[in-house]
Amino acid sequence: MRKFHVAMSVFLAVGSLCIIAFGQDRPFGPPPFGDKHIGGDVPFDERMEKARRTGRGAVAQPPEDRVIKKGVLAPSKEDRAAFAAFLRTPETGLIRLLPIESVTYQKGHPNFSGGGAHYSFANITHFPGYGSDLELTSNTLSVGFAGRGYGLMTNLGDVSLEAVTLTDPRTRFIADYRPAVTFLEARAETLRFQAAVTIDGVHYQDRLPVNMNVTYLLRSINYNKPLFVSNAPVRSGGSARRTDVLVVFRIVRQESDGSVIIAWKLLKKYSAPNVE
Repeated sequence: MRKFHVAMSVFLAVGSLCIIAFGQDRPFGPPPFGDKHIGGDVPFDERMEKARRTGRGAVAQPPEDRVIKKGVLAPSKEDRAAFAAFLRTPETGLIRLLPIESVTYQKGHPNFSGGGAHYSFANITHFPGYGSDLELTSNTLSVGFAGRGYGLMTNLGDVSLEAVTLTDPRTRFIADYRPAVTFLEARAETLRFQAAVTIDGVHYQDRLPVNMNVTYLLRSINYNKPLFVSNAPVRSGGSARRTDVLVVFRIVRQESDGSVIIAWKLLKKYSAPNVE
């Protein structure tokens, strides 16, 4: 009997190690937590408890800090200090995006998943599993790139983030825009904004070049359903991954490796969109 218990203990220990190793090898699994997590020093248990309170569930990805202070995705101390007053207002943040073609992205990083080229303003995370709102590649910013939603952006020129509000005439079309409610409409709108649209003299498209000293306005609509591939799997997560947000952001710095520092402000979070 004693030998049986010893053997069983060894079996369970080995099994646990295998499960841990398997979880670490998953390319799109959740990143490590604790003091090395890109979100900061908040322990894993505290982050998960906060996630439960906000309705994300025990297996959902906890949100990051609005300003990451450690790791390769952290903006510099100088950038954080320069935007300290701005970041004291609600629904704002300061992030770094790495271009997909960068060496850092290609090699990956032990402290975050997805390479750092994507960001979800709706879920406050670089983790790509929720339906990201912004992607950086080849000196280009894009929205609606995953085939499970679409989006549009416009370049407002050299205006301050604080000056852009929902009552601003420049935000009227993109703020009042109604998302598609059928697959056919969603596909048509995806192609429409891929080709670019000009309305009242304002140019809207799902991708725009990276420019300094300008402010962008973004509307990102994620259905969490494949719009063009009928047999693709539908990811779990319900309305947590069906998001619709209006965000104004500004590139405040571009590094020699192509990464960009972005200050952003959430103007509005809409009801979770859906297509029939």
